[in-house]
Amino acid sequence: MTIAVPDGWDVLSPGEIPGTANFMLVSDREPRGRAGIRIGNFSPKIVGGHGPDVDVKYRRDEGVEHGTAQENLVGRGIPLEPRLIAGVKAWGYAATATFGEENTYPIQRWLLWREDGVWLILVAGFANTSVIPAELIGALDTISFIRPSGTPAAPYTVTTASPSPSPGATES
Repeated sequence: MTIAVPDGWDVLSPGEIPGTANFMLVSDREPRGRAGIRIGNFSPKIVGGHGPDVDVKYRRDEGVEHGTAQENLVGRGIPLEPRLIAGVKAWGYAATATFGEENTYPIQRWLLWREDGVWLILVAGFANTSVIPAELIGALDTISFIRPSGTPAAPYTVTTASPSPSPGATES
């Protein structure tokens, strides 16, 4: 997975902070804070999903009502229109979360299904604010999934036509 890192933000390695997601983008000014992007992947074996028919919208709707145990939503979430993330349809919601603290945080939670499982993307603003920094929302458009070999993980087609010999190409 790759993402363009906006100015003023840093990438933390998985496990750099105990209990962290697979990927974390954090603020330069508050690296241990909640603001940033956290991305995690759950294998289809764990989530019980198989194939492209996994109902991610249903999972988003559950999140609107309850959030996750870690988020501790203040009230209900607000469903967001689906968007493409790395060419895959993602379903999301916006909410205010406490994460079990006294502070509140504006968040967006995005879910998408790929052949390698469900991807959860949490985008959070700074404590006690109501707006997520625009550069974080914009960074969602830069996410791509890449296999270790460097080839895109998303399906793609390459067509190459055999060149026709031009007249006289074999003549001497």
